[in-house]
Amino acid sequence: MPPKSLLALALLAILMLFSHGVTTLGSPQPLNGTGGSFSLKLIVNHQPAHYDLASLQRAKDQVKCRIKHQILPTSNEIRPFMCPPADMVYAVMVGVGTQTGFQNYQLALDMAVGLSWIQCWPCRPCRPQLSPVFDPTKSPTFQYISGNNGVWCRAPYRALPNGACGFRIAYRHTPEVSGYLARDTFSFPTRNNDFVPLEGIFFGCAHQTEGFDTHGALAGLLGLGIGVVGRPPTAFTKQVLPGHGGRFSYCPFVPGMSTYSYFRFGNDIPSNPPPNVSRQSTPVLAPLQNSEAYYIQLVGVSVGGSRVTRVTHHFFRRNAHGTGGCAIDIGTQMTAFVHSAYVYIEEAVLQHLRRHGAHIVQVEGHTCVRQPAPHQDVLPSMTLHFVNRSWLRIMPDQVFMKLVHGGHQYRCLGFVSDSDRTIIGAMQQINHRFIFDLRDTTPIMSFNPEDCHLDAAVFMGRDVLVQGLIRHIGDGRPCMNMFSKAPQATHTFIMKYVRELRDCKPKKTTVALEPRHQGRPRWIPPPLGMAKIRVDGAVAHDLNEGTFSAVFRDSAGTYMGSSVIRTRGISDPATLEAVACREALALATDLALSHVLVASECQGVIHDIKNNTGGVYASIIKEILETSRNFQHCSFIFEGRESNFEAHSLAKHTFGL
Repeated sequence: MPPKSLLALALLAILMLFSHGVTTLGSPQPLNGTGGSFSLKLIVNHQPAHYDLASLQRAKDQVKCRIKHQILPTSNEIRPFMCPPADMVYAVMVGVGTQTGFQNYQLALDMAVGLSWIQCWPCRPCRPQLSPVFDPTKSPTFQYISGNNGVWCRAPYRALPNGACGFRIAYRHTPEVSGYLARDTFSFPTRNNDFVPLEGIFFGCAHQTEGFDTHGALAGLLGLGIGVVGRPPTAFTKQVLPGHGGRFSYCPFVPGMSTYSYFRFGNDIPSNPPPNVSRQSTPVLAPLQNSEAYYIQLVGVSVGGSRVTRVTHHFFRRNAHGTGGCAIDIGTQMTAFVHSAYVYIEEAVLQHLRRHGAHIVQVEGHTCVRQPAPHQDVLPSMTLHFVNRSWLRIMPDQVFMKLVHGGHQYRCLGFVSDSDRTIIGAMQQINHRFIFDLRDTTPIMSFNPEDCHLDAAVFMGRDVLVQGLIRHIGDGRPCMNMFSKAPQATHTFIMKYVRELRDCKPKKTTVALEPRHQGRPRWIPPPLGMAKIRVDGAVAHDLNEGTFSAVFRDSAGTYMGSSVIRTRGISDPATLEAVACREALALATDLALSHVLVASECQGVIHDIKNNTGGVYASIIKEILETSRNFQHCSFIFEGRESNFEAHSLAKHTFGL
């Protein structure tokens, strides 16, 4: 470290120690009781609708850098988030400090690091972040760790001449982040928008941050390392898990399709997977001497349902020196395969694409498929096979990344070839719940497919049904008792309904279904990164009843959820269509969407929304406009019925139930 920097930090330490003193704590005290559970809000700091060549290359460079400088075993230094910035960073919201020193901060998740750290005032330089830089002098519970503390101030931390315990985060041979080991109260949100504190959490108070990209929001990172024998247990997981069930879980959602989910601990983790879904598990290997990463045993890969026979467990074996192997990390943007396996996996993907007539192109060295094309039928899924016959299926949308280049749209293979090892990155973990149980001698990673955009709705515990909502408005009684209040159970029913919709024959009613229009589009995709909700209303005059429905698909056309409501006393088609638009926003709110496009076949209602008019339903229009301000983007468009088969049939079908 340059002499001037050492002098500056030494002077800084002397000033700060006068304010708080230095603690000589031994073993950590038990954390506050929280019923054995708590959750942190999980967000995506940046949500690209698609990649351009520069961002795609940055993503791949970030993966290679993390493997080389963070996942690989290191010396007695810490090597966390000091790689080229990724365009997609999963982060959590954490409160730090107490009284006037309390602030909420966004911290990037990193499963390869054994220390959480945040920027602290005074900082050299102060990187831009969402909240004010943490000021230790304002938090009465803040304490520095003494350099004489033999329990905590030992390798990789070190005693400084000023009596404090210092940490240094190295990237290659250049100091990038440095400061002092400290402890303070961390807080997390509860269901009633309150905060529950965890006292005495150890973290790094960083006064010097060079080479750390904050995206204008991040204050630091949350270290979730597995823990290395012989090192101080400063990872966030090691500090909180002994008193909170020994488990943590996360469910990465599709960027742009939600605003947040939750990073869960202890009893806040769902005890069972969604209905008709199996939860699998595989052991986590013992940690390496100088690596905090979570290693699992990958034994094979399938492409499009066919096993890549040349790819065997030998490619993913971790040797005694710590090289090779397969790690999993939500802090790495996309998956990397060791090169010896990658060549066979890529060839299997190309063979699948050729068999299905895909238009394969090379875009600046990236293997891509030209769009527009029915890529859902052309692009293969990929399955990762682990020991114990467990397997993780990666859907085509996570195998291929969206790329826009030269005015054309492509889907490009979203994997990286690496010379050292394999790592399963965040993009390929999307829409799966992962649970890490560290209670036993052999830790276990469990996982199951899940619609992660529902995670926030499950946590909020709303009384309304999040998906597949069918109820009476007039008297509030459910019109279908097969639904529970669990969003996942309801979602499963609706998914089955949509799959069977084309084959089912509705019960006879006085309202006939519209005939199908052969050869016409069933779904017009929204712009990339937008969630499209198609709405419709239906009337049964002889029953004096009406229904309205909303069907949500993402920009790839993937079904994500729906809502249908039956009401008595409303038989005006335009009013029902307006109420359907309002219900679309309620569905979007329940699913924590941020970019919403609502499509209706009623031109009059769309005109009234855009011009804030509406006659008899003007109050509904006003409510729609007020609610729309809660989204980052919300717009309303007209589309004809020929592209609205699902919402129209769902509304009409309800009369036969």
